[in-house]
Amino acid sequence: PMTPVVHNLRDVPESEVRAISTYVASVMGAPDPERQKRAEAVLAMARAASAAGGDDVPEPGKQSPASNDAAVQSGAALYAGSCAICHGAAQRAPGAPSADALHLALSSSLSLGSPGNLIRIVLQGMAPPDGERGSFMPGFAGAYTDSQVAALAAYLRATYTDRPAWKDVERDVRKQRQQLARE
Repeated sequence: PMTPVVHNLRDVPESEVRAISTYVASVMGAPDPERQKRAEAVLAMARAASAAGGDDVPEPGKQSPASNDAAVQSGAALYAGSCAICHGAAQRAPGAPSADALHLALSSSLSLGSPGNLIRIVLQGMAPPDGERGSFMPGFAGAYTDSQVAALAAYLRATYTDRPAWKDVERDVRKQRQQLARE
């Protein structure tokens, strides 16, 4: 949803973009200590993976006690087969189109109280507007079952956040598929 904003700001002088950022930050206020601590941990994880040039995929559940969960293990296999090629640092060649893929520790979708946004991205993918440049990610609605999308979401949440597991993710997957079918 931020793609149109980013595209609209590309021709704005950097000083104005910084002024907008300063305003937004002032309205949001200072982060509470817990939020600041999480932000620092996430940035440290992303920077360490980038500096090492190695695989940025921690072992499933390394940050969560859910590592023995079958869904998390299944999600790890799905991630390795479909996502790591773009999101895994070791798999990205310098200059490759996927070189700018988001480090998933920085994904706000993984930290939300509901998995809906993440599920929608996995199912629908992302693409810039016709004729525009921008990030692209294929959708996996036709490739993954509801339980596979739920397993991938469980793996990503357990691996890249310190948040508790989402409840009834398959229900949310069905809900997102129904909503996408209506659009």
